Amino acid sequence: ATISNEVKFTAFLQEHNLTLEVSAHAGLLFRSMFPDKKIAEKYGCAVTKTTAILNGATAPDLFQFLIEQFRVESFALAVDGSSDVGLSKMFTLRVYDKNRGKVESKFWHMCLVSHSTAEGIFENIKYAFSDYRIPWRNCVALLVDNAAVNVGKNNSLSVCFKVKNESIYVNGCPCRVLHNAAQHASKAFTEASIFLYRTFRLTCKYYFQGCMPRQVGAAEFAGFCDQEYWCVLKYASTRWLSMELAVTRVLKQYHSLKSYFDSQATTSDLKLTKLKKYFHDPMTEVCLFFYQSVLPIFSNINLVLQKESPQLHHMVDILESFDSCVLMALLMYHSQRLIQCTIACQITRVNSDILEVKEKTTVRAAKEFMVAAFRYSMKRLPLIDVVAHHVKVVDFAKRATMDFSNFWFLVKNFEMLCDRFGEHMDSLDDEFVHCQQLSEAVITKCANVSSVFDLELDSLWDIIGQIKAADGTFPLLFEVTKFVLVLPHSNVSEECILSYEKNHTDFRPNLSLDKTLPSILTCKINHLYHIPCHKFKPSNDLLCKVKAAMNEYNTKKASLLD
Repeated sequence: ATISNEVKFTAFLQEHNLTLEVSAHAGLLFRSMFPDKKIAEKYGCAVTKTTAILNGATAPDLFQFLIEQFRVESFALAVDGSSDVGLSKMFTLRVYDKNRGKVESKFWHMCLVSHSTAEGIFENIKYAFSDYRIPWRNCVALLVDNAAVNVGKNNSLSVCFKVKNESIYVNGCPCRVLHNAAQHASKAFTEASIFLYRTFRLTCKYYFQGCMPRQVGAAEFAGFCDQEYWCVLKYASTRWLSMELAVTRVLKQYHSLKSYFDSQATTSDLKLTKLKKYFHDPMTEVCLFFYQSVLPIFSNINLVLQKESPQLHHMVDILESFDSCVLMALLMYHSQRLIQCTIACQITRVNSDILEVKEKTTVRAAKEFMVAAFRYSMKRLPLIDVVAHHVKVVDFAKRATMDFSNFWFLVKNFEMLCDRFGEHMDSLDDEFVHCQQLSEAVITKCANVSSVFDLELDSLWDIIGQIKAADGTFPLLFEVTKFVLVLPHSNVSEECILSYEKNHTDFRPNLSLDKTLPSILTCKINHLYHIPCHKFKPSNDLLCKVKAAMNEYNTKKASLLD
């Protein structure tokens, strides 16, 4: 009987297209749900009842907890459109979760907008703030991308927010700026070298896509060249790190691809004609090697800024190091010594087939790439962000070299901090001095780690906030630091929520945008009670809400039948 039931459950996963990972919790969940046969026999939670519980109990229970927190705590608001329904806007919040001791992104609200203007979007936001009675001063930061409708000087979303909260922090997203800088520089390289990288990568991708004989042929040549065959990646212009991956994938099998296209007879196929020309030209490989050598400058910095943990205290230093790397590369290429620069060994291998004029053209194109990247980044990156310079004071590693004037700036320039701590600056100063003298051993002992640097900054300060030692505690300092940690360095975490939590999928195509979908996102993104499903025990208050939701559902159903 046990094996038969296991086979049934496996068939259940297959029938409903569920991931096999579900089975990891299934046994534990079933045993916690049905300790005896009578409970199992009475179980009758089908689609309608499940929907009623979700919309009327579990989601409202989590949502109310968040709203109560937003009414008293500082938070950063992210506003963006959903990835597959253009009329819907999702609001996510970056807030310090005191239950987990971390800064996390939470789902707050979804609305339908009829206007894509800043005023139209802001009207919906204003209605949400009013409806949930959330003070505007608690919204200390706005997370948006760098579009003019969001951060422009006139009639933008940031301007509308500053009317409500003059001290709100608006940063934009440096990750997007870095991505755009790489695109802008790539365009300059293309114009100078006449190597149409976009045309090359798209032609290569679509030549093989959907054609099994061509893929088999390329795989055979990969075997002849002792290389592993990889599917050619399509560079997605909206994916920040995909350009480097696409270039690397082509270079991994460049020689087998070259052999494959050299062996193909000339036909009227335009894609084949273009690719034969590209792979016949030795400068194609040179240009790809150039991209492979310079793109990590962008992607490595981008990866650091895509971390979910607070990075604003590092942001300016990180961006300055990026500009230094670009400037250094520019000076190297300015010396006209391409072979001795970043692609020395690769150029040497094919140098005999490269004309001097082509080499000089590539050197000039490389310089144009770096110049374009440097100019674009210097103009748009927040290198002189005053707030980002002052929040370095919360960097525990630099506490001994920091000055209390940084806290003065933050308290005086943010309304929420000024109201709470403006009259307690002397006490805050005393706590700051004690924190500068705090031994790392105290923290490592409390956190049970070998080094304080094994902890993310928000987790580290959570430990400091709990310390009750003879040399003092840090209640005021911890509260101010929590505020600072909420200030965003990018909106990547929020973009991930809006990108991957699709509104409509093949298995949930008809969810209502005003009820069921927001309920699912509330439970999923806001971490359903922070415990595994098989360990979750509903509270009495939640069970009362479930009963009320079921009674309301049954009443509505009965009225419809009448």
